[in-house]
Amino acid sequence: MANKVKPVKKIASDFAPSLLVPDKTVANGSEGRSLVDDMVGQRLSDTAFRQIAGMIFEGRFLPGERLPAERELSTMLNISRSTLRDALNRLEARGLVDRRIGSGNYVCTLIPDSLRSNLEEGLRDRHAMRAQIIDVRKPLEIWAAAQAAEKRSAEQLNELKNALDVMLGNDREGNLVADDVYIQADIKFHITIAQMTGNTVYVHLQQFLSDCVWKSIEFIHPSMDNDYLSRNNFRHEAIFRAIQARDPEASRQAMIHHFELGDRLMATHS
Repeated sequence: MANKVKPVKKIASDFAPSLLVPDKTVANGSEGRSLVDDMVGQRLSDTAFRQIAGMIFEGRFLPGERLPAERELSTMLNISRSTLRDALNRLEARGLVDRRIGSGNYVCTLIPDSLRSNLEEGLRDRHAMRAQIIDVRKPLEIWAAAQAAEKRSAEQLNELKNALDVMLGNDREGNLVADDVYIQADIKFHITIAQMTGNTVYVHLQQFLSDCVWKSIEFIHPSMDNDYLSRNNFRHEAIFRAIQARDPEASRQAMIHHFELGDRLMATHS
């Protein structure tokens, strides 16, 4: 989902009066830099770091999304690309951004990597922990479904439909959708509902839980037969229709029924 972000104005109070001069690297590169130039560059980098982090915290850039290209982002913030890279390096060090060579800069969840990796390791061979992840998800996603019905946009509804269509391809095209594609579409369906709520904290939490869910599903998906997938798809269609109709109570009930199906599947692997 593309983000239309308005240019961000510099905050004058962020700079000492003696340092209120242009970022000379924008026009002149790094030649002839003085100590004052370096100090200004550092302050600009600090401000850019805070501005981008603020946009992540505010939900203008969501987990898993790619940030605008560096040229576009530097223009938006009115800084040089070298100053922007300094800010991005700090964001990466703080775990807010994942810089992928040849691909771009992606927003990370606000959940520390150490917690994610430890949970994923715990999920590997422990059914009880996988069940606990679902216990955490259940009340949150029931709440989110109702919120989504009230707050979703037409664009978000279209994204939800696209994810659902990939899942339904398993029924309509004779299981032509690969397992990992199906699972990713299922996860995208739930993350889109999280985005519909407009709650940035929940969006980051849902992205984190989805990573854990991916590990859980990997272990049990091979035993999901066509009958289960058909029922799972039916539950997701019901959720979609309720959100489409902007019916919060129907959305809550549809999500409850979805988790009841998941509970029965988990019970067979206890």
